[in-house]
Amino acid sequence: MKTHDNLSTLDNSPRPYDRLPSFTTAELPKPIVEEAVGDTLNPEDVDDFATVTVMPYASMTSGDVVWIYFGQGGGGGEEIDAFLISANLVGRPVQMYVPKEKVSFFDMTTVTVYYAVHRGGALWARSEDLVLNVMTPTRWPAPYVEEADGDDLPEDAYGTRGVRTVVPQHADMQAGDVIKLFWEGGGNHYEDRIPILMPMDFRFSVRKETVDLWIGQTVQIFYTITRGATLIHSDVLNLRVAITETLLPALVMDRVVDGKLNLAEVADFVDFRVLPYERMRADDVVFVDLGPGAGNGGATVTILVTQNSVGAPLEDAFARFEVTPFVGQTVAVKYRVESATGHRESELLMVEVIEAAATLNPPNIPAVSNGELDPRQVLDGAQVIVPFVSLMQQGDRIVLTWDCTRDAGDHTDTGIVGGGTGDIRFTVPYDVISKGIDGIVTATYELVRSAVVIGAGSAVAFLIRRPELPAVVLVEADGGSLDPDDVPAQGASIEIASTALFALGDVVTLHWQGTTEYETSHTITAVDVGNSLLMKVPKALVVESNGTVVTVRYTIRRELTGDIETSPVSVYEVYGESGIGGLIVLGARNGDLDLCMSGSGRYLRAVSATTRDDLVAEWRYEGDVASESGVSFLDTQPGRLLHVRTDDASLSVLPLHLVGSGLDQSSPNGAAAFAARLSTGRPYAWGHVDYGGYIPPSLTELDIEEIHHTYGAFAALRSNGNVVIWGDERLGGAISPLPTNVAHLTGGHTSFAGIKRDGKLLAWGQPLHGGTLTPEASAVSDAKSVFANAWGYCAMRTNGHLLSWGPKDYGGEIPPAFKAYPHMSVRGNSSAFCALRTTGVVKAWGNETNGGKLSTEVENASNIAEIAASTYGAFAVITSERKILAWGRGDYGGQVPERIKQYNDIVEIVGIDYAFCARRAGGEIVCWGLPDYGGWLSPEYASEKFVQVTGTAVAFAALRANGTVLTWGVPARGGDSSAVQSKLVDIRAVYANTQAFAAIPASGGVVTWGLAAGGGMPTSDQMAVLNDYLRYDVPGTAVSASSPQGRALAAFKKSRMVASAAQ
Repeated sequence: MKTHDNLSTLDNSPRPYDRLPSFTTAELPKPIVEEAVGDTLNPEDVDDFATVTVMPYASMTSGDVVWIYFGQGGGGGEEIDAFLISANLVGRPVQMYVPKEKVSFFDMTTVTVYYAVHRGGALWARSEDLVLNVMTPTRWPAPYVEEADGDDLPEDAYGTRGVRTVVPQHADMQAGDVIKLFWEGGGNHYEDRIPILMPMDFRFSVRKETVDLWIGQTVQIFYTITRGATLIHSDVLNLRVAITETLLPALVMDRVVDGKLNLAEVADFVDFRVLPYERMRADDVVFVDLGPGAGNGGATVTILVTQNSVGAPLEDAFARFEVTPFVGQTVAVKYRVESATGHRESELLMVEVIEAAATLNPPNIPAVSNGELDPRQVLDGAQVIVPFVSLMQQGDRIVLTWDCTRDAGDHTDTGIVGGGTGDIRFTVPYDVISKGIDGIVTATYELVRSAVVIGAGSAVAFLIRRPELPAVVLVEADGGSLDPDDVPAQGASIEIASTALFALGDVVTLHWQGTTEYETSHTITAVDVGNSLLMKVPKALVVESNGTVVTVRYTIRRELTGDIETSPVSVYEVYGESGIGGLIVLGARNGDLDLCMSGSGRYLRAVSATTRDDLVAEWRYEGDVASESGVSFLDTQPGRLLHVRTDDASLSVLPLHLVGSGLDQSSPNGAAAFAARLSTGRPYAWGHVDYGGYIPPSLTELDIEEIHHTYGAFAALRSNGNVVIWGDERLGGAISPLPTNVAHLTGGHTSFAGIKRDGKLLAWGQPLHGGTLTPEASAVSDAKSVFANAWGYCAMRTNGHLLSWGPKDYGGEIPPAFKAYPHMSVRGNSSAFCALRTTGVVKAWGNETNGGKLSTEVENASNIAEIAASTYGAFAVITSERKILAWGRGDYGGQVPERIKQYNDIVEIVGIDYAFCARRAGGEIVCWGLPDYGGWLSPEYASEKFVQVTGTAVAFAALRANGTVLTWGVPARGGDSSAVQSKLVDIRAVYANTQAFAAIPASGGVVTWGLAAGGGMPTSDQMAVLNDYLRYDVPGTAVSASSPQGRALAAFKKSRMVASAAQ
């Protein structure tokens, strides 16, 4: 059953396959099938769809649900759809469109068509049955064109006089019949007619200017015979008019890799495939030629196309001995098609035939670990071992190639095989290795005997990387906060772990950047080697920096090499003792790139714990020195730890707590799930297992930074750039190998896309929904961000220019006129994109109905400040005057009510499937869109103030400053929170998937409501985990465990525990 736009979220609707009871009442008349004539429906009279019309019936009422049934129970031919009668549809016909292939399913049988009306959740009335005979009439032979060669009409064949189209005499042709001739296709139409006085061949003259309408196209030519009330159709002649014959595509040889065929890998036969070609017909004869073909020094394979093989690849093979004569040469392979329509040939496949050397074991580089070589571990050079194999003989040469992506790091060397069976060893100098730092090395070798390469080692690839130095640990600090009163008179102790690999004579310089900059150096002695190093910062400098943020780092000048290495920066807040008591932060931390994130607010708010009044606070992401002051904070980086501080209190809001997946439409089995980032940094999930609600245990032990989602899968990004995924493999939950070196991710409906750290794009999932990059996208190396709609993606480059991929009609192709301009931001919805230029102008493309075409008002606006949100079929923006503009489907929020258009204090807008909700500067909220799906809020709440709004697909939840929550929209999918209202107190944040809400209380854990199986009711075991490990914030200035500073702190604490246990 397909889901109609008007009804994609209806709950408690009847199952379409339940046969409705028969009614004897004639209250509802039969439906009408527009293409039927009398009681007969000819599939040939149906273009793409048959139209079933339900005329307005007596007592038609807003809120009725009309179910239309075409061939119910007919298996592959049935079509069933439901339509919600809104106020605007009362008194209007209701139409359902049945695909032609479903009509044809009933050919030569009957089909029953009827409809039923449900009112108040129950069956109200049922129409009479319309029973139609479905039959395709017998056709007369197709016409032909005298000047054509079969179905091919060259331009020079009809000159200036045009052509003659012949309707051949038919045995049943009768005087009084009327012939009507048609030329159609490509948006053009021509017809002519003549009465039959006596049976004969009838030649219709068609002028040149008419024929020219179809130059370069295929025209469909046919005729009808009218005999009284009877209409007889002919078969169709598909005539190719002045189409220049092109070469058929080359055949495919799977063993040909990069243009080379290695016969050493071939046992008996070299397989090939001729792909289905245009105008492929039974009785075609295909000749596949290797080189000049049989009898001329090559070979030929002959294939006869049978009826069953039409439309399928033709597979066969050349014998190995037929290919052997071409070793060392490049040979052309092609095929020829001989058919009733003429002779055609394919493009050439050029194949270099080789017999490659033997593949030997790869070289061994002992210092390489986990795909990396640390130059600090090979100061005397890196050893390379070529393992001895029986193929080697004394005197053979081994030529080592050390090929680095940094040209200065290339190296070659030659060794001689001795008289025994010992391995051959090489040493690559440190100088060469140091020049290749951050480059990728491919190490291989050749076995050479008498100037002939008889074998080659498999390649080994690895990265030369100097591992990051450990960050410093300020011993007296508590996490990321240092109280000057905790620093002894001797000064603050700075510890550098032994993993810095100190060597005798290295010079370590400590850099303190506070109110005053301070440096101190230390030369490594024999006592320091192999141990951690403790350095001091005078207490006076710490006290002087009270109330500020300081950074601490160090450099090492290596004695042996002269290299200078720099550590990561550790950041500390220097404040006197404070607590969390007077400060509360409210609001969910939501990203802005994933498709469904339009339904989430992004502003956080600081309030007093005692009065719940606004507080001015300092907001700072971990690792940053600068902070931002204000009551509210636009959270643009939810994957980072956020430090919040007032004069007497501080806390750290943990990164992105929850994200949600799920189908947009209502699903009784709860087709949705939640994924969490626990306070430990580990991922967790619950909800429907098919939509990401089950996470493999092996993944729950990994630290993650961010989580993104599609309809039914999750992808988590780790701090090292690796990605792990789980969920439905068809919806983006599978890719091999797993992506690495990833900087950014975003999720669409059924695929993921992202940006690698080198600026290149990647994608996986459903190919038709953006899961495969176009050549243009694959070539990009300066991508900055990626945005999703339901069908594809739009990427912004560092210069602000855009490119997109996915189906053209749904936003996958940017109009050329848009590409030359820089842009600031992009947003997608179900099937369109819009982009904001630096000039304050918005442009849109994709499905015009759903927002791909701007309204006149928006088209003329040049004061757009922000693309705020989208629904399924509309977009909303905020102007520089903080007013709202929208476009797209009016009922889905594309038409802003006049009362809302007057507001000039809009802060943010949240969009769900069919409605928008805007929050004003004072905290008041206003809604518009489909009323039952979140677009209407009771007037009693009009003056209430809220901190943040979030939404499922069809319901909203608004968080008040006092920690309580208001909900509205479809009750079953989150709009009714009455069952958990007593638990919705002291809430810090509310998150959502498409089917349910999840709120995090001050004490941690989660409160859920909505569809139970879609995350609205975790199991007791799941609740135990969430209650223990899901937290909104932690007191003080926390440090992320995955950051360099966090890793150093964890190692420091572990070493102290080990030392304490040893005492």
